[in-house]
Amino acid sequence: MTRGLTLIRVNFVGGLREIASDVTKRIADRQLNETTMFALLYAKFRVGASELKEIAQEIRKRAVRAPGAEPGAESEYQSLMNELYTSYAATRGKLVIPLIRKKIGDIAVAPSTSKNLVSFARNSIGYVKEMCSYENELWREWFEGKDSLYDFLESVCEPLYDHLRPRIIHENEILKLCELCTLLQTRYMHDQEDEEPLNANELDFAVLIQPALEDTQTRLVFRTQAILRDEIERYKPKPDVLDYPANNRKVSLSGTKGQRPATSGRKRSIAEPTTPMPNTPIVVEESDSPNGERDFDTQAALQGWYPTLRKAIWLLSRIYRLVNRTSPPFSTTSPIKSFIRLRSHSTTPPPSSPAPAPRPTATCS
Repeated sequence: MTRGLTLIRVNFVGGLREIASDVTKRIADRQLNETTMFALLYAKFRVGASELKEIAQEIRKRAVRAPGAEPGAESEYQSLMNELYTSYAATRGKLVIPLIRKKIGDIAVAPSTSKNLVSFARNSIGYVKEMCSYENELWREWFEGKDSLYDFLESVCEPLYDHLRPRIIHENEILKLCELCTLLQTRYMHDQEDEEPLNANELDFAVLIQPALEDTQTRLVFRTQAILRDEIERYKPKPDVLDYPANNRKVSLSGTKGQRPATSGRKRSIAEPTTPMPNTPIVVEESDSPNGERDFDTQAALQGWYPTLRKAIWLLSRIYRLVNRTSPPFSTTSPIKSFIRLRSHSTTPPPSSPAPAPRPTATCS
């Protein structure tokens, strides 16, 4: 049995190398455009796939763990099946990974994506997802099941991470990191509450793009903590910032400038509050937002508020749905905690001077 299955492995690997050698020779002999290259890489590999898949299935049927075997133990012939997976992944990797690396490099230097993290991520991830889908379909023509498939697809995604990860690490703009998180979560990750389970043959690209989301969230947390430290916890208010009566009058005057004069001669029975209420948040439509998304007009909504409170609320509004709010080292209550610590410190009255000792009085004897 072992000798027969070993011969099957040799036959499979030999047929695979023959196909790859033919494709490599054709690519080297002439300059091919992208369409011809694509047809050669996939159509040629589909020609002999069914025959080799059939003989590989003979090994797979016998690579079954014996009843009563210890958890994690492999069957006697699983190593032969693993060799088929490894040989296929190495052969396909030599053909497609250099092409993917070249394409990602072209996207990285394009004028529209060279300096824009989100644009680069959108274009490069879309291309890699398409390539992974093609490789997933071809894998199913060579093998049954998805054993070792995602290990191979992770190597296909390596050129993407070689470019994307350094860009994420060096990105300092909170808005760009938030936009990238939103892109990854809404376009590539699963919504467990709404989406149906994936088909057995469908590619689960969320597994492959999860590291990019984790990198982005980690960087977002780091930049948020830096803002908390530098702009909230270390904030030192100036005297005019703490002059609340004057600030309230300014906000009150600015809020009444656009109001029409009263047309009735009656006096108002309800007195106006001396401390103005915060303005109602204004929603900016998509056409007015620089990122093409709905956003809050923070300046109008938080006018007259304490600076660190404005910053804390701004941070919360940005990151609330983008990071894991329960796991250390970050939670979305951190901005509020930092604000409370600073607010308590800035409003603590200075220690009062000791009362002067009473002057001694003269007594008549």
